[in-house]
Amino acid sequence: LFVGPFGSGKTHTAGTAMDLPGFKKGLYIDTEGSTVGVIKDPRWDIIRVDKYPSFEKVQQLADKRGVDIDEIDVEQERFRFLDGLLSSRKKGLFHPATKSNYDVIVLDAVDVAQQFAKYNFMDEDGEGVVYSESGAVDGYKGWDNLGLWLRNIAIGFKKIGALGIFIAHETDKVVKGSKTPVPTIALQGNMKEGLPSLVDMVMRLERTLEEDEDGNEEKVTYGISISGDKDPVKDRFDFPPVIKNPNFPALFKYIDTQNKV
Repeated sequence: LFVGPFGSGKTHTAGTAMDLPGFKKGLYIDTEGSTVGVIKDPRWDIIRVDKYPSFEKVQQLADKRGVDIDEIDVEQERFRFLDGLLSSRKKGLFHPATKSNYDVIVLDAVDVAQQFAKYNFMDEDGEGVVYSESGAVDGYKGWDNLGLWLRNIAIGFKKIGALGIFIAHETDKVVKGSKTPVPTIALQGNMKEGLPSLVDMVMRLERTLEEDEDGNEEKVTYGISISGDKDPVKDRFDFPPVIKNPNFPALFKYIDTQNKV
């Protein structure tokens, strides 16, 4: 799981997974257009969830259901599409009969995907909403279902056999007893802690401008794998505390080196 603010190099870093030895095909599930101008390697299959459904698809759905085009709930269709893709149901990526040739699968960004799901489980117009006896939206049940949905995706990533990469934005929170905000994962509900517990690594990325040897400014990304405060990080592989321009071949090489010691 890579966490960081906008423009910190999360998408670029995830894209370096295709540079791992033997990797031939990757699936990049893009919820907000992060791949535009960044992921250019043709070995990536990119699914733009934020572009779904197209006008043509909306028209097809309307015709199939015999309704006016403005009766198609775009938000609901977007969730339905993403949910079908990241599921163990028939034709889903996690279905036992699904034959996937992907060496790596990226979900960018997982917090945006959660927003799609939140509409389904907690908005009055969502198909997955549970109502209480009083007729109001059952928020407690909605949060439970939202957390379970994302947890099942994380478990699916671990079972599928491909390298799974989550990308999340960060937001600030104020810790009790302190006036200084610290970064945290921009997830809601119990998956703010639940998702990090299910992955093997949480690395926080920061990007800055530095002068190169010729005095020209260049963009540099730093991966932070240890925290002195409440930064969202997790490290099972004893990485250096800070890694300049982290990439997957270098990270895997470091893991292999550690295992040989």
